[in-house]
Amino acid sequence: MKKIGLGCVIAGLIGIPHGYIHAAMWRRRPLTVYLFFVCTIIQLGCDHLLAEEIIMEKPIHISERLELFVDRFLINTMDKIEFQLHEPQRLALPKTPFRGAYMTVIKDGDIYRGYYRGDDPAYPGPRNYSGHPGEITCYAESRNGHEWTFPSIGLFDVNGTRSNNVILAKQPPLSH
Repeated sequence: MKKIGLGCVIAGLIGIPHGYIHAAMWRRRPLTVYLFFVCTIIQLGCDHLLAEEIIMEKPIHISERLELFVDRFLINTMDKIEFQLHEPQRLALPKTPFRGAYMTVIKDGDIYRGYYRGDDPAYPGPRNYSGHPGEITCYAESRNGHEWTFPSIGLFDVNGTRSNNVILAKQPPLSH
């Protein structure tokens, strides 16, 4: 029994005989020929993915960079490897001027600049939906990414004062 690949089976289903593609077919059925080549490429990819074991010919040089091993791409063998779950370390939360949500951090030279969403404590309306008028965007800085300072920027009057780190206020839904 002769083994044929997935590309050949699909080519046969769409009307291309095995091993038969010539110039006239390009003129008459360009989409069919295109699909044949796409299916062949998919077959080659599937054959590679379905291989039981991929053996690397030579090591990948990762130099000094850190790698997270989430699959077996960088690991050829699991001999003498031990996985160890480390104890979590509780990190003290910074004392923010406003209760915040998630933070977006951008490294700018030696400084980490953090932008986070908070709530204006003086906002009298409901807060049970995202993008409400009491949402504010605040700014924080850090040199190491763990200890944050909240510089007074003075752009918006929030909670009765301009002495705060708010960079966007009273602009729903832009603060979200």
